[in-house]
Amino acid sequence: MKNVIYDINTNILDNNILKQYIFKFFENRIRENPNKLYFVILKLRAKDTTSYKSLHKGLIINSTSFNNYIKYINNQLSLKSNYYTETVMDQIIFEYFEVPNNKLNYFKNKLVNFIDINIPNDIKFYDFSNSTITLKIPLNRNYESWVNILEGQYFFKDINNKIIFKYFLKGKLLLDFMDYDYNNKYFIREFDNQKYYIHKDNQSIDLITKEMETKYLNKVNRAKKSKNKIITFDIETILKDNIHIPYLYSMYDGTNKYSWFTNSPENLFKELLQSKYYGYSVYAHNLSRFDIIFIFKYISTLKNKYQITPIIKDGNIISLTIEKGKLIKITFKDSYLMLPSSLSKLAKQFKVDNKGIFPYKFINIIPLNYNGNVPDYNYFSNLSIEEYNNYNKSFSNNIWSLRDETIKYCEQDCKSLYQIINKFSKLIFKLFRINILKYPTLSSLAFAIYRSKFLGDAKIPLITGQIYDDLKLGYKFKIISGYLFDQGFIFENYVNELYEIKIT
Repeated sequence: MKNVIYDINTNILDNNILKQYIFKFFENRIRENPNKLYFVILKLRAKDTTSYKSLHKGLIINSTSFNNYIKYINNQLSLKSNYYTETVMDQIIFEYFEVPNNKLNYFKNKLVNFIDINIPNDIKFYDFSNSTITLKIPLNRNYESWVNILEGQYFFKDINNKIIFKYFLKGKLLLDFMDYDYNNKYFIREFDNQKYYIHKDNQSIDLITKEMETKYLNKVNRAKKSKNKIITFDIETILKDNIHIPYLYSMYDGTNKYSWFTNSPENLFKELLQSKYYGYSVYAHNLSRFDIIFIFKYISTLKNKYQITPIIKDGNIISLTIEKGKLIKITFKDSYLMLPSSLSKLAKQFKVDNKGIFPYKFINIIPLNYNGNVPDYNYFSNLSIEEYNNYNKSFSNNIWSLRDETIKYCEQDCKSLYQIINKFSKLIFKLFRINILKYPTLSSLAFAIYRSKFLGDAKIPLITGQIYDDLKLGYKFKIISGYLFDQGFIFENYVNELYEIKIT
């Protein structure tokens, strides 16, 4: 079996896109041998997966089958599950082989068929399609009139007021369905696991239903052990011409602190991309809106040596995993998405070592190698006079070094963030037996807690695709979340304005 793979340059899979690549396939592989027959299967690959979905079973085609194959594929796509049209596809794959010469006569009778007919003005038709054939069938129950319309062999059978229709071509059953009354206005045509509600007078299909396999919300197993594979990092920048320029990278792994006084994250990644940190979550507070900007360009240089997998939502990076075989694997995450508050407030709430003191306004006006007196009070923010005086006294016998104080401040931020995440992780594990490292956001963590502790035996169907989009338009919601730690753990959600748009 040979493969022809095309990368799709659009997120929307429709008939025009399929036609474009089917044409390429015919031009490059099929039409160059007009006397040959080919067995072909068209497959699609969803983005960020390695699995493929077949759009149809194996078919026989030749150089003259293009139009029939296009019509067949269009009908297949229209009848398939929403998966094909609502999932982002990134590859189209044609698997095919040339039919051996000694089998040509046998397979000539199995070429893909699309039966087209002349349509009378007073009869409406619909293209009914299965994995074998597409056939125009009248949207009425006046079966006597079909004799002069349909080609091929077919017969009707009445079983308990239900008409069974079977269509044959060269002795082979290609298509069948069943018709029966629904009410005075409609009859139902059951075909290929679908029900078509057809208006008797208008000869129109007003509703198509299909029994789908329903997936339900499943429970999350409670963790047996708490995990603390946590690293925190921070970046300090100066502002020049309204542009942030990094000059310091620091990290903390729970034991060791590291700092690099440089504008490049290369040393940071040399430390992180070691086997000793396999499976670690690397947090920065506000990563998705700030820190990622200064490391993203460097990460792009790793793509030839490492597998890089980002998770993006609404334009923001939720997480980014870098891995190489079974030795290297780290995942960058934004702790602000888990704990949406400032680092200084979180430090107070979790009662850990607080952020240090640093004159942010000072570094933008002096050289980075500054050594001298403690900067004036005006260069500090959110600092009382008393706190400033105590800070100033601590340097009464020492020179204030910008380099040393920046490293000290940045490493303290890393340590504070580590302690906050670690304490929060232990708290959640104690209350719910959930490892927070598996969940990059507060909402995903809350959902996991619900599925672990509160779902019980309830069967909640998972609604996706167009049905979800339609329901979503029918309501608005607001969520308020809060947490206090002085008297235990409190988490509350308030949802209101449900069904603000009336659903009828």
